[in-house]
Amino acid sequence: MGRFTIILVASLSLAACAGNLANLPPSAERPGTRVTIKSPNLEKWAVAQTAAQARANGYQVWACKPLACSAERSVVAGQFGKSPTRHPNKAALTRAAKLLSVQTKAQDLVMDAASEGDERITPLSSGVAEFRGYPAITAESKKIYRGKTDYIYRSDIFVGLTMVRLISVSSARGDAKRHLDEFVDAMEIIDVEPPAPGAQASSDSTALSGTDQSGGANQTPR
Repeated sequence: MGRFTIILVASLSLAACAGNLANLPPSAERPGTRVTIKSPNLEKWAVAQTAAQARANGYQVWACKPLACSAERSVVAGQFGKSPTRHPNKAALTRAAKLLSVQTKAQDLVMDAASEGDERITPLSSGVAEFRGYPAITAESKKIYRGKTDYIYRSDIFVGLTMVRLISVSSARGDAKRHLDEFVDAMEIIDVEPPAPGAQASSDSTALSGTDQSGGANQTPR
């Protein structure tokens, strides 16, 4: 899996966000955002790195177990960052999504030159989407290397104060998107927005829970 994991790691930004390690969840008295990325199915997905490696690298990786996925190769990675705003502007998101394709084209030029044409990456699509009620930008690309083809589906989801980046890589195009959707559905989200100026804090909060599975990565309140 070593070569396949390198593809996934290369797709991730290395600038991870170090979260506050406070244990208290967000509440009306303590607004904030907490997101946990978990395996949607422990029988199917295995954590592909130790907890120490995940902390050091700034992202968590899951690999589909042998014979558990229809595709020959499938890996999903999750990473947290700080959202620049709680309510991103749609036009700004559209521009950001287009930039992802531009970045992929630039990456292709570098890979082509470094590998003398043996490795290429091609942007397939990009756009604005919504996951679990939160805005997101997505990008899909195809990578060819050493006679193999992998599909990369990336989504940056703006969950309150947190930006959740999920990247799914698979040798089957349909599985790349489907696996990302499975991890999105399994995310646990607690997001409490501070009251408007002058308004009294409400006890209501947005608490969205996915499938309860172990082996998760957490982003704590800010």
